[in-house]
Amino acid sequence: MPDYTQKGAEHSSSSGTNNAISQQSSISSGQQPIKSRHQNINRGQQRHKARQRPLIRFNPNRKDVASKLAHVQDLLLQLDSNFQISAVDLHGIIMKYLVQQQDLDPNTMAPSDLALKVRPFMAPEYVELPRSRRMSASKMNKTLSQTVYPDIMQQLDDNPVLKAKYIDQMSRNRVRARKDQRGKLHQGISLDSGLTDDEALQQLFIQANLSLMEFDQKLEEVAAMFQRGGKFAKAKASSIKGWERAHEKQHDKYGRDASRILDLVRGTLVFDSVTDLVQGQKYISQVFEVYRIKNTIGSSFTDTGYQDMKINVQLSTGHIGELQLNLKSMVHQKGAGGHGLYRFIRAFDEGKPYKPADKAKSVERLEPVLAALGSKRDRRIAQHEQGSGISQRGTLDTSSVDAQIAFIDQLIRRINNDETFNITPNEGKMLKKISRIIYKPAKDEIDSEISGKSSLARAINRINLAAN
Repeated sequence: MPDYTQKGAEHSSSSGTNNAISQQSSISSGQQPIKSRHQNINRGQQRHKARQRPLIRFNPNRKDVASKLAHVQDLLLQLDSNFQISAVDLHGIIMKYLVQQQDLDPNTMAPSDLALKVRPFMAPEYVELPRSRRMSASKMNKTLSQTVYPDIMQQLDDNPVLKAKYIDQMSRNRVRARKDQRGKLHQGISLDSGLTDDEALQQLFIQANLSLMEFDQKLEEVAAMFQRGGKFAKAKASSIKGWERAHEKQHDKYGRDASRILDLVRGTLVFDSVTDLVQGQKYISQVFEVYRIKNTIGSSFTDTGYQDMKINVQLSTGHIGELQLNLKSMVHQKGAGGHGLYRFIRAFDEGKPYKPADKAKSVERLEPVLAALGSKRDRRIAQHEQGSGISQRGTLDTSSVDAQIAFIDQLIRRINNDETFNITPNEGKMLKKISRIIYKPAKDEIDSEISGKSSLARAINRINLAAN
C-alpha cells in the first residue's frame, strides 16, 4: 500500500521550499512579497474610502457657525454655570470628536443636540493635574468606562466638570493607608489642601466610586474560591454609603476628618458556620490587602448581642473599604427584629434624637420584635405550667417581658404620631437588653460550635490577637 502520508509530507516540504524560493527571488528582483502587497492594497483601499468621504467644513469664521457656537456655549452655561468653554476650544472638540471620529455634521445639528453631544468630551478643559492633561477625551472615557459602573459613567458624561475631578483623582499617586498618633486608621487618599469639609468628602466619594467595581469583583472572587472548596458563602455587594450618613460620621464622630470614614465601599460575605467563616477569612487575605480586623464572633458579651467580623481592605486606588463577615444565624435574627432596634440604639449611643426616615418601614421592622417578645412570654408561661402542674403552680412573674412589650408598643405609637424624640438612658438600656434577647438564639449556636471544637476556639483567639 502506498505511503500517502510520507508523500504528502514531501509535497508540503517541496511546496514550502518553492514558495520560499519564489518569495526570495521576488525580493531580490525588487518585487514585493505577496503578503506585503496585500497589506498595501488594504491600506490603499482605506485611503481611497477616506478620499470618498465628503469633507465636512465647519468654519468658525463664518457668521452662522460663530452664531451656533455661541448658542451652544449659552446652552452649556444654562445646564451648569461651571460649563464655561471658549469658542475656540468648543470648535476643536466638535471637529476632533464629532466630525473626525463620529462622522457627524455639526452644520445639520441643532445647537441643543450639539451641546448634548460635546459634553462627554469636555472633561480635558477642566482637569487640573499635568498627568490628566496628557490624556485625550477618548482615552478618559475609555479608562473611566472600564473603572466605574455604567450608571456612574452616564452621570459623568452629563457632567464634564465632575468627570474631570474623577480623572484628576485617578491621576494622583496611590497613598498607603496610615495610622495617626492615636492609632486611628485613615484612608489611603491625599486630600487637596484648602478643601472645605464637603469638598473633602466629595473627593472621598469620587475615590469610592472609582474603587467599587474592583471591590465587588474581588468579593465575588473570594466567594468563588470558597465554593470551589465545596463550601458555601454568599457575597452581598452594597451600594456606596449615603451622603447624609457619611456627612454625619464626618462631623459627629471623626471631628470633620473625612479620611477617617472607612466604610463608603462595603460588602458582606455570609457563612453557614463559624468554621466556614474562619476559613473564608484566610481566603480574603489572598485576594485583598488587609489592613485591620475587628472581631466579635465568639465574644462572651456584646452590648446588643450582635456579632460579626469587620475587615478593612485597601484597593488599588488606595481606597479603604469594609468587608463584613456574617453568619447565617445572625443575619436571620437581624431580619427578625435586630435591625429594627439598631437605629434606635445608634441614635442613643450618638446622643441624637430619633426620627424615622420611613415611618411604615420603621414600624414594620419593630413588629418581629413584638412577636419575639410575645413568644418568649408564652414559652415562659408554658414552661411554668408544665413544671409546676396546674393545681400546684405558684405565681409567675412576667412583669419584665410585659414591660418590654409595652415599651416597643410605645415606640410604634410615637413613630406613627410622627414624633422626633430623645431616648433616655433607661430606654437605651431597655433597647440593648431586648436586642440581646433577639440575638440570643444565634449567640447560643455560635457558642455551641466553638465550645465543641478546641481548634476553632484557638483559631478565633489567633484572629483576636492579630486584631489587637
